[in-house]
Amino acid sequence: MMKEKCLRPLKHALVILLGAVLLLGLWPGFVLADDTEQTPQVGVEAPKTEDEKEPAEEAAGILADDSAKEEDHKDNEDNEAVDDDENSVAEEVAKNTYLFYVVVDDVKEENAFFEQSCKDGDLIQMELPTIQDHLFQGAVFASTGEVFDLTQPVQVSADSNGQSIEVLLIYTAAPPNSIKKAPPLSEAVARNLTSNRDYTELKDAVAEANSGDTIELLKEQEYTLYGNPKTTKTLTFVGQGSGTTWIIGSKTPDPKKFGTEFNSDYSFDGADTITFKNMTLLSGTVNYLGFTRINHTIVDNCVVNGKTFYWGYKDASFTNTTFNAPKGDYALWTYCSPIMNFTKCTFNSSGKTINVYSDYEADKLDITINVQDCTVNSPNGGWFPKPVLNINDSNKGTKKNTINFTGTNIIYGKVGRDTAKPSDPNHTATCSRWFGFGGRQNANNTGRTVVTIDGTTVFENGKMISHELIPGKYTDGYVDNAYTTTEWTPEGNQFKREKICDYCKYKVDEKGYQLTYDPAGGVWPDGKSDKKTEEIVTLSQASTIIGGPTRKGYEFQGWQLAGSPTVYQAGASYAEKNAANEFINGELTAMWKPLPTEPEEDQPVVWNPNCNNPVPVTPMTMPVIVQNVPAKPLQVEVQNLPRTGAAADPSLFSGLFGLVGIALLSLSISKRR
Repeated sequence: MMKEKCLRPLKHALVILLGAVLLLGLWPGFVLADDTEQTPQVGVEAPKTEDEKEPAEEAAGILADDSAKEEDHKDNEDNEAVDDDENSVAEEVAKNTYLFYVVVDDVKEENAFFEQSCKDGDLIQMELPTIQDHLFQGAVFASTGEVFDLTQPVQVSADSNGQSIEVLLIYTAAPPNSIKKAPPLSEAVARNLTSNRDYTELKDAVAEANSGDTIELLKEQEYTLYGNPKTTKTLTFVGQGSGTTWIIGSKTPDPKKFGTEFNSDYSFDGADTITFKNMTLLSGTVNYLGFTRINHTIVDNCVVNGKTFYWGYKDASFTNTTFNAPKGDYALWTYCSPIMNFTKCTFNSSGKTINVYSDYEADKLDITINVQDCTVNSPNGGWFPKPVLNINDSNKGTKKNTINFTGTNIIYGKVGRDTAKPSDPNHTATCSRWFGFGGRQNANNTGRTVVTIDGTTVFENGKMISHELIPGKYTDGYVDNAYTTTEWTPEGNQFKREKICDYCKYKVDEKGYQLTYDPAGGVWPDGKSDKKTEEIVTLSQASTIIGGPTRKGYEFQGWQLAGSPTVYQAGASYAEKNAANEFINGELTAMWKPLPTEPEEDQPVVWNPNCNNPVPVTPMTMPVIVQNVPAKPLQVEVQNLPRTGAAADPSLFSGLFGLVGIALLSLSISKRR
């Protein structure tokens, strides 16, 4: 009975476990049945219940589901393909068809003259028809009335509707032989970049241009407006490089006009501003050539061949321009331009470069010439080379020339330099190859020229301000240190000498100073002990203090200037100057400090009570123990103690022995106990 009671709970547990297993085995069937009811297949018999399904049928159902999913996926792919085809069709349709109809005297022709289907960004280019006795007026959109130029390729835009667009080519009656036809691009020689129109003739491009327009010269060929009606417009001409050549004036100047201005170019007479870029400007070799009566001329990145006189009557600017002067002659005269600017220019010449002179109205114009970062190449200076800017101010009256140099200007080769004539005391010179009077200072230098370098005036009133003014730039004698000097002679607390420029014979008084060193008992590295005198140096140089000598038993402390508290150390810069802020002579004396002698060590002594002489003993080293003991106030009782060596009181010793005896007795009793 007891055993049965024990087994009864086990039985109940097995029954519950078996029921759970049966329940889990049926659950998947419930789920499948539920899913099937939620997603029935169209055109397929209603699914059987779980009880009705055989295993094969159940597998077939799963395969049917997979097949349905594949069909859905395939349908989606087909739909996407259809969409792509529709998009492709849309792209093909996204073109506009342009129909061009000719309209003559307001009558539209029935058929289109030209038809072109364009997508967005295409170019329309066509040759316009020629209609006798009629002039083409322009192309007009029929729907909007907007006008556009068909003489140039036109970029169009297309919307997604693929519509047809009518363009009307308008022609109106005109005098015979006045019909204009846009040239083929291969025949055009000029293009107005502002209006985007091409021309076969430069004169036509200029005639139809507006003031302020830019005209591009399309060919590397010769161009000129000489002999055509003049224009007063402000225009810019841009070439294709040095191969594009603009002829200034006639290619063959009239010999009958030599010596006059009438061989010059009047094409722009009265114009305000004319600009030339990226081309060659070709002039001749005779005098008085150039562009007559333009207010402002600008030449940028060009080559100028030949000699010219006439540029802007108010100002002329040349930038990145190369001047090729005729052999043995000037590249240009500063003839009519009150202001001339040369920036980063190159001059290729042979002894003559720029003539600063005018024989007409010279006394009516102040001339300013600005030279910045320019280079002169003159490999052959010829028989009588001149300075780069050869000046003649003899006819300036009350007017002046002002020449300003800035930046880095370089000369290669042979050019002239003003040199003095010792036999002529009135002969003045600039001592420069950049500017001068060409060896005719007496005649051509009348004090009407001012020259500055980097903003500093170096020449004025017919003479240089100073021969040594700007290191590295002016004068040539100063830059090259080309001097012959005399001997130094004492003068006060300095020295002086005279140096004479080898180029212009200009005499310069030069000052110097000298330092002397006194070793004061010391010895130099060479073993000598006398004073040492340095070489005389110019006032422009600061001397460096030398190292000190040596002396046994002493340490060197520096150099003291005589009569001064100043002490210099080796390597320092000498700085003694006078009231004029000029270095002066100086004598420097060595300062010494005695080295300390080694002291004898003190020995401890003991005293003999019977004598007054100490007896030295060998010192012993005792260890020292340091403890952190709190500090207590020290109380000292002053007593009249007997002096060392004096007779002692016997009662004192008796008392001491008594105390010792008591102490020993106490110790003995204590041990017995």
